[in-house]
Amino acid sequence: PAARPRRARPDGRAPRPTLRDGLDARVLRRVLDALDLPIFATDTQGRFLYVNQALCAILGRSRDELLGERNAWLAPRHPRRRAPEAPLSEEQPLSWEGREHVVRVVQAPVAGPGDKRPRPDQSLLAGHVLDITGLRDTELACALNERRMAALAQNLPVMIHAHDRDGLVVFWNQECERVLGYTAREVTGN
Repeated sequence: PAARPRRARPDGRAPRPTLRDGLDARVLRRVLDALDLPIFATDTQGRFLYVNQALCAILGRSRDELLGERNAWLAPRHPRRRAPEAPLSEEQPLSWEGREHVVRVVQAPVAGPGDKRPRPDQSLLAGHVLDITGLRDTELACALNERRMAALAQNLPVMIHAHDRDGLVVFWNQECERVLGYTAREVTGN
């Protein structure tokens, strides 16, 4: 349907353009290419229908090379014949710039023309790729530091114990065991 003509604003300036007034595919493509977030659309068989420049950059392939090709790098681990009914997020390895990365690939069904909600038999999924390598590295470093601190606290020659908000013992080190004669197993949770 054609867009209704819009009235000028009270100050006499032209009406503000809206998405209905002409955000065409070329403009949308420029908007999505300007984003630093890798974005794509696939059919349910995993073939690329759209890729932006950020995705092309991390995959090291041109848009022309990727369109219509099976999404082997970002494909769901369990291929589907139908679109998922809700957004789907999977983490997987991906290599670019000579380095291994961990990425979170998020895909969501897109409603077809005239549909208010995506239909399971539809053929379009939209998605993005988020590099979570730094987050993973930080989580691993924090876990390692937590284990080191626990080992240090466990072996210090000073009595160290911790309680939760309810007063239950959650930590009891070796010095507490030696001085008070109760093992951590006997005290923890009491």
